[in-house]
Amino acid sequence: MNALTIRQITIKESLIGRTAFESTGSFLPVSTVNMVKASDAVLLGSVGANRTTDITYYPGPETALLKLRKLMSSSINLRPIKHYDSINTSFPNDNLKGTDILVLRELTSGIYFGKPKIVRKTYAQTKATSLEGVDTMKYSESEVRSIAHVAFKSARNRKKKILSVDKANVLESSKVWRSMVLEVSKSYNDVRLWNNYIDSAVIEILANPREFDVVLSGNLFGDILSDQLSIVSGSLGMLPSASLGFNGKGLYEPVHGSAPSLTHKNLANPIAAILSLAMLLRYSFHLNKQASMIDNAVVSVLKRNYKTSDISNGKRYVSTSEMGDLIASLIRTI
Repeated sequence: MNALTIRQITIKESLIGRTAFESTGSFLPVSTVNMVKASDAVLLGSVGANRTTDITYYPGPETALLKLRKLMSSSINLRPIKHYDSINTSFPNDNLKGTDILVLRELTSGIYFGKPKIVRKTYAQTKATSLEGVDTMKYSESEVRSIAHVAFKSARNRKKKILSVDKANVLESSKVWRSMVLEVSKSYNDVRLWNNYIDSAVIEILANPREFDVVLSGNLFGDILSDQLSIVSGSLGMLPSASLGFNGKGLYEPVHGSAPSLTHKNLANPIAAILSLAMLLRYSFHLNKQASMIDNAVVSVLKRNYKTSDISNGKRYVSTSEMGDLIASLIRTI
């Protein structure tokens, strides 16, 4: 932010997750909640704990993230998936060149939040015989319409193509999803729409990712898709995200976790967090010029062959702080 010299934004910091718990006894302290309520946007660092050693923190700092999303009414997750020519991946780079996909995932409904959600005993002749787990996948017309409009408006500013992912051949909720997306599409004649099932969609996108633009999906399928597509960028450390609410507020964070094994080693890749800041400037404050300055600086640093350990392919790499300084210095020259 200092490199961008933006004076009209006030920056405040607060605690969340393990650090907050150690200081206050809460993963999401009241002071943080109050600060979030008073803010226009939140840039979040990763939360998490080492599951093999941090038994004290069970069920875990991640509970704070779910509460924060609910607090901010974050109902739409945007995850840009880009390929950088200077980063080698397990895919042939020729197949990835020019890939620029925006995954829009519905974030607050579907099977993760549907009720009933329960583990219960089953009975035969009054005797408990086994356990069964019940999850409910449910979508309303209004929920699908809302995110579909966001997807089509996003596509209008890109390549004007949308792939909507569902399982309408077997799931009733997906039938509602597909019918509502088709209905909304009638208001956007300039945008081309495809519908596909989740299993076929994953294969088709990975086979030819650069042919796709906006990918629209429900909560479960979006979770699967966005994680699978991370291979296009070469590392989770390259993937930013934005979770937006219809109240105008946004929560911005890197896709990756907290990587406890890298704590205090100055080795983590900061690019996902830096690109998340660019998304914050673009979506919450409409500072497209400054957001593009960050995006361009990241591309320039990578082209100059500066890379962190996760994308260096075993070759020489720079530290977390060095990568941040390199990007900041290039922003000042753009």
